[in-house]
Amino acid sequence: MCSYKDTAVLSQSLKQVMRGDDRFNHSAEHQRVTLNLKTGQYRLAPLQNHEEFPIFDRRFMGQRNRFTLVVCNQQGDGFRKPGRLALIDLEEGKHQHYDYPTAEVIEEHQFVPRLGSTQEMDGWLIGPSFDYQKQRSKLNIFDAKRLGHGPVAVV
Repeated sequence: MCSYKDTAVLSQSLKQVMRGDDRFNHSAEHQRVTLNLKTGQYRLAPLQNHEEFPIFDRRFMGQRNRFTLVVCNQQGDGFRKPGRLALIDLEEGKHQHYDYPTAEVIEEHQFVPRLGSTQEMDGWLIGPSFDYQKQRSKLNIFDAKRLGHGPVAVV
């Protein structure tokens, strides 16, 4: 999950973004949540800051999952102008990423499993980007296991 220290991102920062001002300093902390269903207790483990929209392979919901996909910026200094898609291996601490062109801003991507596959994150990442110089929206499709190679298709 991603959490903020308070609700100022909603009451202040998003208003600024809608006015074209992305100089806010509110940033989410990406955390791994582990639930103990027998005791009702939970544990939070911080992963990174400045990441948003974490997703995982929903076929593994309620089970230990190894991978999470996040949206972040290329500089790692806040959530201004998100343009990097990163797939994080939670077990090995490694990640691979794809940096969109600098004139593109991205939004939340979704994972679609490959037909017939049972391996975690074996499938497609699908998500929008907006090229603000060309005033054009795109839908980008990636092979999730090869995110660093870039989109396999752009519509």
